[in-house]
Amino acid sequence: MPPTADALQTPPPLSAPVEAWLVEGGDDRIALDPETGLNRYGCGLSPDDSLTAFGSSTASTVSSPALQAAEARRALFEGYGSLEAAWIAGSGDLKARLGSLCGLRPDERIVLAASGTDALRVAADHVRRQASTEVVVILPEPRETGRGAPAALCPGGGWITVRLREADGRPRTAGAIDAEVDAHAGAAIARGAHVLMCVLDVSKTGLIAPSPDCARRLAARWPDRVNVLIDACQFRLEGATLRAYLDAGFLVAVTGSKFLAGPAFSGALILPSGLRGSDALPEPPSLGVLLRWEAAVAELAVFQQHEPSAIGALVRRFGEAVNAAIDASPSLERLETPPPVRPTIGAWDQAATIFGFLPARERRPLSATATQALFTNLVGARLGQPVPVGARDGVEVSALRLALSARQITAALSRPRGETALIDRALAVLERTARQAAA
Repeated sequence: MPPTADALQTPPPLSAPVEAWLVEGGDDRIALDPETGLNRYGCGLSPDDSLTAFGSSTASTVSSPALQAAEARRALFEGYGSLEAAWIAGSGDLKARLGSLCGLRPDERIVLAASGTDALRVAADHVRRQASTEVVVILPEPRETGRGAPAALCPGGGWITVRLREADGRPRTAGAIDAEVDAHAGAAIARGAHVLMCVLDVSKTGLIAPSPDCARRLAARWPDRVNVLIDACQFRLEGATLRAYLDAGFLVAVTGSKFLAGPAFSGALILPSGLRGSDALPEPPSLGVLLRWEAAVAELAVFQQHEPSAIGALVRRFGEAVNAAIDASPSLERLETPPPVRPTIGAWDQAATIFGFLPARERRPLSATATQALFTNLVGARLGQPVPVGARDGVEVSALRLALSARQITAALSRPRGETALIDRALAVLERTARQAAA
């Protein structure tokens, strides 16, 4: 819907440089520290080729081509004459290109959002408006999705969370998770409620839960009483998987800031065809969101130029090398995570691109506090932020994450011996982390 100037968060002038716009429409998480020039994710607004970055499961520093794509759009702002005109023209063009890259059909829509959390909120608000009764939200535990997810999905409280891991960090079986979701959904339906079921694809540590089969089964059993929302904010999936979700009538939330390695705070909700009342879903009239997505779409367009089979071969070899290195180190312990099981057999998204591990000393995992300190003090490299994964011997522990991004895959496939160089950098980061853990 057309925005108003008042809805923008103190935007800079249309003539302001792209760096000023890239932080517009966010919050203090992407505000830059005046001393370091970095945001709370440790990322700046200038490309940094000196950094060995495997932290795309959290956030990434913008690349030079992506920054140029954002600047090309920003250069058009003044010609539109107003914020509203710049947003309407820019967002329409961007959504058309993103939709084409995602293989969307003409009656499937994209709603831009400031972040993945905001995309979840838009979806839940829509379901709540359409339901004629109480909406019960069933979602995976927040530490695997995001601290803000429960409040975004159910601002009044009362959501139901489902654990994905045991107390010691081992993953629960898919059968146990699905059975618990089935029971919660059945109880809610029995008392006359509407169910919003959230599926993670994938979680912070690479889990898919509840299973897509569970979601399809519940939606087919109660088509008028169950909505399914796929939290694909990591965007680590192929077009065929996205197509399967949309064909099933599921809403899908994505971001451009994880796997695609665009700047943080770029969310979107993808709507299946035939969704009632979807024409008036709100969008933030933020040119900052627009430019952050411009950067992400530039990364996606280059990524999709490579053959899916070549991507798949690289992803599998990378995973084998990383897992072998973790298993061989006395100062690292692999976080047990089953391979992703999706509704389609794709070329690369059946393989992991997030590799969780616990730093250890004398083969005992470090405490969560010590792991956070290790993460903060890791120099010259970036991993995904620590994720709490339970306790060992009464001590809370967290997993670090080495994550592969579309940008890294693109670079490796575009250069001679690029795959070898990528794997070597990943192993060097693991070795550096192990040394620091053992010290």
